[in-house]
Amino acid sequence: MPSPQGASHPQDLLSRAFWAALAPELHIEDPAAFQGVAPLTFRETELATLRADLVKEGYARVHDGDGHMPIDALARAIARIDQDCGLPVLGFVYDECWVWFARLRPFLASVLGSGYRAMPAFWAWHVAPSDDDGGWAPHRDAGQRTLFPDGRPKSLTVWSPLTDAVPENGCIYLVPADRDPTYNTDEEGTWRFDLSDVRAVPSAAGSVLAWNQAIIHWGARSSARAREARISLSLEFQRGDADALDSPLLDPLALPPFEVRLKLIAK
Repeated sequence: MPSPQGASHPQDLLSRAFWAALAPELHIEDPAAFQGVAPLTFRETELATLRADLVKEGYARVHDGDGHMPIDALARAIARIDQDCGLPVLGFVYDECWVWFARLRPFLASVLGSGYRAMPAFWAWHVAPSDDDGGWAPHRDAGQRTLFPDGRPKSLTVWSPLTDAVPENGCIYLVPADRDPTYNTDEEGTWRFDLSDVRAVPSAAGSVLAWNQAIIHWGARSSARAREARISLSLEFQRGDADALDSPLLDPLALPPFEVRLKLIAK
């Protein structure tokens, strides 16, 4: 079986056959493989709670996982890609990454409107069980400009772990919006939150978190005590009737052609 590092020529990385051989359990431009994969279902009361959480605290636990996606196979592929070339984002050559987020249509449409779009802003992480590895440092994704005056989001980051994300392997930490004195203000570049208000958000494999793009958050440093790597995916979305935060905006329900995926990954 090939590996990114062991490609005989850089052009191999542009080959559909190369990636198909790397992870035979996964798919590339194969819509038929997902005809039975339905969007997740939410009661209107659940959606209302999620919308309220996003306004009050800036984040929401969207989904607890249901076993309908091949997360183990995808996690193995991303781990191998990271081991071989250090670019786990190359996992987005596979359909499964895109279908994963397309299933969230009812939630995303409820928060961002039916015309919402996907942004060409996505990533994959493989945080090893090591004292020297970790996620991204504390940051706000885009800040105050992504919020309406009443606190509703114009855009979201959606993040999902493919392995259990716990404090020992670098789960997500954040500062809830209502605990952040400079959140949604012109002083958002100055941080004055109390450390006791920082919140760890451990998440089971296959679950989904979403946060607006103005809250402070980060992926913590891992530990050699961790039982497994933290492997995770994210994709960003925005309202279709708002100015584009990134380009090109994408149809969130379509599988991008293989060549387009490679260009987006390169971008």
